[in-house]
Parts: sequence; C-alpha cells; structure tokens
Amino acid sequence: MTDPRLTPQWKDVLARAWSIRLIPQWKDVLARAWSIRLIPQWKDVLARAWSIRLTILASALSGAEVLISILADNPPLPRGTFAILAMLVTMGAGIARLVAQRDLPGVQ
Repeated sequence: MTDPRLTPQWKDVLARAWSIRLIPQWKDVLARAWSIRLIPQWKDVLARAWSIRLTILASALSGAEVLISILADNPPLPRGTFAILAMLVTMGAGIARLVAQRDLPGVQ
C-alpha cells in the first residue's frame, strides 16, 4: 500500500531532484562517509572535551526518560523532566563545542 500523502506530484518532484543530483546517490554518501579521518589527538579530545561529556550526559538523560516512561506507571518526577534536562545539556554541549578548552592538546 502506498502512502496517501505521497501524491504523483511528489513522486515527480523527487524524481527530478534525484536526476539533477539534489539528492545524492548512496554510493556518493558512502564514499564520503568512508573518507572521514579522525584528528591526530582524537583520544585526548574524547577523554577531556566537555562537549563530549555533555553529549554523553544528554544521551543518558534521554535514555532515562524512555526507561521511566516504559517501566513506571506513576513516575517519581513529572513527565518530560528528563527530556527538558537533556535539551538543556545538549544546548550546553553545543556551546562547549565552540569554546576553546585549555587542557586539550593543540589548544592554547
């Protein structure tokens, strides 16, 4: 069964976008993904960067939100508390990504 929202006009738009390469072909996407190279000090950045730490914390908060909604009928905290905290921590991670951190190698 086809999606009723995908009208014939949308199919034509997608076909034209594909033909003029607005939508990259999978082989191009995969070639770019495999050509990614890590920075030389990636282990130090992974261990010390605040943006990485905050991203991991945001992931844990998101996971806690999902687990609590699945496991608890009456959660101890209002619904959405962990989601709001995860959003704030993610915003902090974005800011931390832009700030130079002195304890990382290659940063003065």
